[in-house]
Formats: sequence, C-alpha cells, structure tokens
Amino acid sequence: MQPVPTGDLAGGSHSKRLGAAAHTLVIDYWTPDNPAEWTPDSTPIVNFTARIDGTGGGEEIRVTRFNARVDALATVLANDTGSFAVEPPYAYSSAVAVPANPGADATTIIFTLDLLTETAPGSGIFTRQTVIDSLTVGYSQPGPAADKHDAGDGGTPKAADG
Repeated sequence: MQPVPTGDLAGGSHSKRLGAAAHTLVIDYWTPDNPAEWTPDSTPIVNFTARIDGTGGGEEIRVTRFNARVDALATVLANDTGSFAVEPPYAYSSAVAVPANPGADATTIIFTLDLLTETAPGSGIFTRQTVIDSLTVGYSQPGPAADKHDAGDGGTPKAADG
C-alpha cells in the first residue's frame, strides 16, 4: 500500500491569501520533495514566496523581517531582516529545511513577516504590520523510532540495555 501524504503540503504545494493593510498578501508554499516519503526523521525542504496581489497603488511595500520557527522544537529555521520589496511585480522568497521531529505525527512551522506599507505613494511615511501564518508538515510514514516499540506490549517502548 502506497503511503498517503498528510498535512498542508500533501499535494506538494499550498497557497494562502492573508489581509495586509489595504492589500492581500499571497503566500505560496511548495516542496521539491515527495511528501509521501516524509517520516518524522526526514528533513524536507519547504519553499516560500510572499507577494502582494494586484497591480498596487504605487506605494512601497517592504518585508523587513521574515522569521520561520518550530516552537515545539524551540528551533528558528530562518530570521531574515532587511528591506525587501513585495509590491508588484516583486516577491519575497526563501526556503527552509524542516528539522527531524522524531515521534511526531506532524511538525508545524510558524512564519512571521513584518511589512512596511507606505501610507501614500511617495510620502515616505510607513505603517507596520506583522503577518503570522502557519504550515503543517505531515508525515505519512512512521520514522525508525516507531520500530523501537514491541508490537506485543501495546506500544510501550522497550527498556534500554545497560
């Protein structure tokens, strides 16, 4: 039986539309990997692109911080600061490697973007907004850690030799 991929990237990609001031922020996630092969011991790659939908009103829109983290593992995957254009036709792109999470059924990544949006074209006055999104990477196969359980005792881990 072929493993069935789970999580937001089960189909290989996932998109979200989020409010960002008077605009819509489109976030696209995708992976070059096969989600059906992911286990809790895998380290899949997740690509990320954020862009403003539409033609824009001429104001500057910038990403000034991109952060990706896995709170359950107390791990920061990326923390990018600077000033990156996302108004059309530009987009902010990044990629992260999801760390192994032995014993888990899924790993949730929290993405945070700080956006600066010019209040009027050419004004040089900006508002700031923080946009937070999450993505769940599911595992369709158990990791090797699952093999360390004795099937005859209800899944209780075996005692370590020593």
